[in-house]
Amino acid sequence: MKKATLALIAFATAIMGSAQQSNPNQFSGKDLETENISVPVEESYARKTERIQEISRTLGTLPNQEEALKEIERLQGELLELREQAKKEREDRLEAIPASTHTLYAFNHETNTLKLKDFDYSFEPVTGQLNVKFNSKETGDGSVVLVTPGKLHIDDESLSAFEGSFAGKFDISNQSIKEYYLHIKLNGKMTTKRIMLK
Repeated sequence: MKKATLALIAFATAIMGSAQQSNPNQFSGKDLETENISVPVEESYARKTERIQEISRTLGTLPNQEEALKEIERLQGELLELREQAKKEREDRLEAIPASTHTLYAFNHETNTLKLKDFDYSFEPVTGQLNVKFNSKETGDGSVVLVTPGKLHIDDESLSAFEGSFAGKFDISNQSIKEYYLHIKLNGKMTTKRIMLK
């Protein structure tokens, strides 16, 4: 096999990993940041990545290696376009949120001075609503804030003269992630609940 072909095979095998090493902003393989991007972009990126890996694994046995390498090159270009699309989606969603909320909720996940009872949540896939309920002996004013693991504000609800029980809905219809944190503050006490959707 010609040295040039061997070099191309090596390039195809490492195509996704080497790019990120040379450029920290370059996505590679499974490293596409999926927070705040649409599901179609995420799924398309995954499919194209898997196709590149599939071709790379079998490149040495394919009868028309030049065509296979052209396909890899085309897919790589499409991945770069998806990367830019994902970046724009994240920026657009960030711009839609008031600047004061971008990093406002830097709560300590270990802070649990507020005691809750019967905390529960459920998700309505059709409406994109997250239902949350809990009981507490604490009374007074406070807030319930839903954020991403990166502390990005999603939705919130104020508590005024709270007493007894809470039942609220949070809109996550535009989110593609499955993990959230719910920061509950009441009468000067707070707690954080992790929410994992299936």
